[in-house]
Amino acid sequence: DVTQTAGSGFTVPEVTRGLAVGDLNHDGKIDLVISNNNGPVRVLINQSNSPRTWISIELEGKTDNRSGIGARVGIFRKGEKPQWRRLHSDGSYLSASELRVHFGLGDAVAIEKVEVHWPTGVKEEWESIDINQRIRLVQGTGIKIE
Repeated sequence: DVTQTAGSGFTVPEVTRGLAVGDLNHDGKIDLVISNNNGPVRVLINQSNSPRTWISIELEGKTDNRSGIGARVGIFRKGEKPQWRRLHSDGSYLSASELRVHFGLGDAVAIEKVEVHWPTGVKEEWESIDINQRIRLVQGTGIKIE
């Protein structure tokens, strides 16, 4: 329980209706925007001092939808199971989150590859991707896989 150290934004009693998540200040830490019933919107900026690594991936569809919504994105690291995320913006009442997939990588120092399964079934991979950054992967620029 980190309630006492999480900051005052988590101790205010409010009737919350919506939650949108994303990296608002582009520092690799997920921030929150909370809408309240008959109350103010709260923006909670993650100011933790965690030294953990991360990667945030935006997709650009060419033959699929422009935002890549519905695509599955996987990251592969040496000696680890792949991590998978689906690109979506939904999740909470009347809210839309950032159109990126975010991966917390813990102590990882590298990614072997990123794999995207586009909604139409086309699969691509990208290698030599640096960590601790926001990137955009454009459909048709990766290596096609079967």
